[in-house]
Amino acid sequence: WLILRRTRFVAPIRRVLTAVRQSFVFNARFIVALASAFALHLLNFSIVFVFAHSLGLTITYSQVLLMMPVILFLVMIPVTINGHGLREVLLIGYFTVLGITAAGRPDLKMQEIAVGLSLLSVANDLLWSLPGGIWYLINFRRPAPTSVSE
Repeated sequence: WLILRRTRFVAPIRRVLTAVRQSFVFNARFIVALASAFALHLLNFSIVFVFAHSLGLTITYSQVLLMMPVILFLVMIPVTINGHGLREVLLIGYFTVLGITAAGRPDLKMQEIAVGLSLLSVANDLLWSLPGGIWYLINFRRPAPTSVSE
């Protein structure tokens, strides 16, 4: 423990932990932000559940709740661009372990279904992000307002 105190990483880590501790103030704003994030993730998981059923997958909502947080967390690892490839491998693994199949479609392979679900969810994210991207591009060249104090 004494060796760790002498390293140059201790002071920055201590500053970060102090800032984190000061940032977590449990007030109404924090509760609203936490509830909003929770609701948004449940909506996202519900959309994946509906997309999975539209592809004919035999998946339950609890299975979606089990796999999607892990997949979304692991896709943040900067291995591939936007997690493409990694997301599909994780979906194939989960589908295999959980025994999820395509109802009435024995000719479809699990890889094809996983890629289809992945592409549907990425396209959905793109479509929901498109208005914000257009708004950003329109306002990108506009100069920032300056305040003049007299």
